[in-house]
Amino acid sequence: MQKLIILYKIQQNIIYFLILYYILNMIENKQIIIDGFTGFLMFAGLSYLTEKNKDKDYYHKIAAFAWGAPFTFFYLMYITSKQGKKAAMDFNRHALFGTMATLFLILFSLYFNNMDVKLNVLISFFVTFAFAFVYFKFKLYNRF
Repeated sequence: MQKLIILYKIQQNIIYFLILYYILNMIENKQIIIDGFTGFLMFAGLSYLTEKNKDKDYYHKIAAFAWGAPFTFFYLMYITSKQGKKAAMDFNRHALFGTMATLFLILFSLYFNNMDVKLNVLISFFVTFAFAFVYFKFKLYNRF
């Protein structure tokens, strides 16, 4: 009986896979679905990892590592690389600008760790928008 249940579940998963495969073949721009599913799997895994450890003292450390580790970079690089080497290099260059801005914010928060945490977050919020303002105001996306 146990083997029949396992066979039934395998058959059910195959049917789900075939339905998904059929739907993807019907959609003209199926790359959007594939990229979205890839991102979903990646971030669902990160969500699972942090959710599994949310009651632990080290939860925030895992969440910070998951954010700081280049998971998002990998995903966006994966998507960008499909447009060729120049697009990938442009992406890397501007990702570096964003990473430097983020590093500045992290160092600021660490340096002013005695500051009220709400004030620290508020200042980080405004500095983030200041970085974005400068980036778009001076059209840095066209310069490098």
